[in-house]
Amino acid sequence: MGAKYVTKAIMLWGRPYGEADRILTAFTKERGRVDFLARGVRKMQAKNRALVQPLTYSEIELAEGKGLDVLTQGVLIEGFMRIHQDFDRMIYAGFLGEFLMQVLPLQEPYVELCYQFLQALNHLDKRETDPRVVAVSFLMKSLTLLGYQPDLAGCQECGSPLDSRDGYRYSFSQGGMICPDCPGESGDFRMTLPALAALGEMEHLDLRRPVEISWVEADLCLLETFMTRLLESIMETEHRSARFLSRFREMRRPEC
Repeated sequence: MGAKYVTKAIMLWGRPYGEADRILTAFTKERGRVDFLARGVRKMQAKNRALVQPLTYSEIELAEGKGLDVLTQGVLIEGFMRIHQDFDRMIYAGFLGEFLMQVLPLQEPYVELCYQFLQALNHLDKRETDPRVVAVSFLMKSLTLLGYQPDLAGCQECGSPLDSRDGYRYSFSQGGMICPDCPGESGDFRMTLPALAALGEMEHLDLRRPVEISWVEADLCLLETFMTRLLESIMETEHRSARFLSRFREMRRPEC
């Protein structure tokens, strides 16, 4: 094995490899997305077993390898037990984790994004805020940091700024709003003015602190649907967690 390095990492995903190993993907502060091999961690008595569970936060030591880096040791910093014990919170945390899996390139640091994801997980774990609010807030911050921020300031066709009229739609093909006076496309997403205002407020939430909910259920439902469609449009691929989230929403919240 090659040189060793230590990094703090949020585990995103893992899959079995061989008889007792796992291949893990983690989001690290220093190196961005890292794939590595964890030997023997599928054994019940494995000392590193707790370090490699999805959506946990650890400090790990990795040895550089010819293909994959290899986990040598580490210490668990935060297990986010409430997230893992609460079905609703786990769904939204997994939704955000899969998003990062799809958008993060290998070995490219995104320190601020990693910090924002850790804030989101801590908030889901420690606060009573509706998980939908946390998810939308993190996703809007993420899209801005990654250069995919949707243009919500004015019409993509005529350039007019948003006003108080009803009938605005979001064009996924153009990446922004279409005003009521301009023709759109069949796939445009109708946005209400209260939902647009809520979206702007959620983007600037400080998830290090408690959040006072002031948005009605209809706005939360609309924004949740909008964000799942927006992510699939940006990534140009199906988001499995988004599909599951949609079915979950239909089951738990038929009014959405």
